[in-house]
Amino acid sequence: MTTLACRSTKSARAAVAVFFGCALFAATGHAQTTTIGFNGLSTFDGSFGKYADSGTFPTFAQTFVTPTTAPYLQRFSVFLADDFGYGSQLKFTAHVFEFDVINYRVVSAPLFSSVVQTGSSNIGDNPLKPFDTYVFSNTSNALNLLLAANKTYAIVLTTLGVGASTFTSLFDGASNSIEASDVSNYVGGRALRSHAVNTLSALSLNGAFENANAADLAFTADFTRNIVPEPSTGVLVCSGLALLLLLRKRRLQA
Repeated sequence: MTTLACRSTKSARAAVAVFFGCALFAATGHAQTTTIGFNGLSTFDGSFGKYADSGTFPTFAQTFVTPTTAPYLQRFSVFLADDFGYGSQLKFTAHVFEFDVINYRVVSAPLFSSVVQTGSSNIGDNPLKPFDTYVFSNTSNALNLLLAANKTYAIVLTTLGVGASTFTSLFDGASNSIEASDVSNYVGGRALRSHAVNTLSALSLNGAFENANAADLAFTADFTRNIVPEPSTGVLVCSGLALLLLLRKRRLQA
């Protein structure tokens, strides 16, 4: 009786270990979401595109501060709408840089760079769908980009380095309205734009950026406390724990 009770207890403990192991794995993501300036309305800060005039800017940015308790950036979103009917010809990329708020410049190589994106063809005045949402992450929806807590970084949208390196490419005249915050200001950063440089590397020069019209762009940024494992990894972990439990149960029954 004592031996059977001991075996039963060990099996129960093993089952509990499997349960909590899988639960711990599932809880690893512990999300903390920062959402700025998005309430479904269409407001815009200015024109985003390659065309060189006083009202169109090839680069926009939004600075943010990494949350203290959730330093892993997993995904971020921005919102764009067509400007004058050629929006779908716009090509751009999105990046994450460390940012120097004193000298208005990026201070690192890109920590993340997206593939080339196609601009929105949606007219922003359409009340049923005033803009398109651009989400930047990876195939598992988790960048796992570790950022330093309480440090300033920037989400940068730019046409620089896409197509020709000057403002004479096929994408001249193609632009999007970039959505601005229409809620409260975000105390951890602000909206910026750049018309001073025409290469991506030059964004590191002092004064490369200036304040945009709006206090903030409309954007979201999702952070987690820990690395978010790949879904396939979770399946392997839980399957392995279950197999160990099964083998232990058979050995105890032998």
